[in-house]
Amino acid sequence: MKLIIPIASGKGGVGKSVITANLGFSLAKLGHQVIVADLDFGGANLHNYLGLKNNNPGLGEFLRDRSDSLTNLIVPTLHPNLQFLLGEGATPFMADLNVMARRRLLVELYQLPAEIILLDLSAGCNALTLDFFNTSQTGLLITRPESPSVMNLLEFLRQTIYHRLLHYLSKDRNLLNQIGNFLFQTINSVPVVTMRDVLQLISAHHPKIAKRLQEDLEARQVRVVFNQVEQQEDLGFWLQVQALARDQLSCSLESWAQCPTDPSVSAALKVQTPLVQQGVSKQLLCSLRQLAKRIQNYWFGSTSKIGISTDHQDH
Repeated sequence: MKLIIPIASGKGGVGKSVITANLGFSLAKLGHQVIVADLDFGGANLHNYLGLKNNNPGLGEFLRDRSDSLTNLIVPTLHPNLQFLLGEGATPFMADLNVMARRRLLVELYQLPAEIILLDLSAGCNALTLDFFNTSQTGLLITRPESPSVMNLLEFLRQTIYHRLLHYLSKDRNLLNQIGNFLFQTINSVPVVTMRDVLQLISAHHPKIAKRLQEDLEARQVRVVFNQVEQQEDLGFWLQVQALARDQLSCSLESWAQCPTDPSVSAALKVQTPLVQQGVSKQLLCSLRQLAKRIQNYWFGSTSKIGISTDHQDH
């Protein structure tokens, strides 16, 4: 079994890469063979959180056809079960990979020799991030327990849905443009159009596509990790956020972890030392271990197979 987990955030500065790196260590310590891949094109810095130098060839070598396999580019880390695939931060065009390049990269990622592959995606809603997040139902969204971050998370989800519509309605650009014109309309930052409205519009023109999209949305379960939580009261708004996602986007949100604020994280980052090897709080390490165990129990504790789609394309 191979599990690919895309990890994203609606905005930068929420600790996505810190969580990705240390989740990788936590999963490795549970005995899993893990690879963390830096897919933050244009801003690759995941190596800093793994205690590594940026002096190895990475994804850019593969995408520029200087290496015929990603496996040749993986490097060891401080834990024998954890390996790393360096990103590409020096070439501007890398953030705008065409469809064929994304497809080739996705297929090659799936061939990597690991049980679990964590994809550290760019923050925000660029096409590459949306495409890779949509390829799997196993993604994690990182956010902070504050209104701007959570609203950016909801906007990210809205963008992922519209990105899927690009695939479903690729042959009906007029309808797609019509949906795009009112899907993002808001009054006082509140969307005025729900996904139910969108489905009704699609159903009037393409009932089979509307049915497939509805089934897709109903099956979708978005797993959220809250980072930098100072107190449990910070999460008092969570029920309202879940209701908003359900009513507006027809999405099911589930909180999978709450990682507490820890001032020593900054000290660990300054010396480029993984948190699991630094004197951070037991609460933070416990949260990371619990997240790793939850992933292990959810996907490896049953006989269900987790696949990854390679037929989803950006148009």
